[in-house]
Amino acid sequence: MIRTAKKSAKEPADTIMPGRVLQRKWIQVSLFDIVGELYLFLLNNKYNNVSYFKTFPKDCCYFATFFAALVLERLGYDCIYWVFGYRGSTGSHIWCECNGFIIDLTSGQYTDSSREYLIYKEDMCSNTFHSSFEVVEKGLFDDRFRHDSVYSDFITMVDDFIATLDEVSL
Repeated sequence: MIRTAKKSAKEPADTIMPGRVLQRKWIQVSLFDIVGELYLFLLNNKYNNVSYFKTFPKDCCYFATFFAALVLERLGYDCIYWVFGYRGSTGSHIWCECNGFIIDLTSGQYTDSSREYLIYKEDMCSNTFHSSFEVVEKGLFDDRFRHDSVYSDFITMVDDFIATLDEVSL
């Protein structure tokens, strides 16, 4: 994807997709709504039979976070980070940060998570679930992820999800 202009959640999203014509679409849904729809899409969708999401949300944190990052990027959000955390009792976990929000589509796999998925403003209050992890590494979802074999597998899924946003009245 080639971005033609920096966009916020309310500005027109101009994108040029390889092999596609210029699209102009208004992004009118909130980040909270998008994350809720992402969770439902992965939970109830035909892609649960795909090996990446067969056990969603269990053992799918990398794939769910990567998928969410691709969707958010396509919708015009910038500065999407992945966060790799570790704690002795449960091992490693990955979630993302976007526009000052913590987004975790797979937190429900843990007994100490308060919800099936989490989205909250990172500076509002300390979430005891994520603060129980030691952050080992954090970085931007950048071009190196485009070389991961998962990327090409997820492109169709991203298109399908974006199409569902048009059908869902949020």
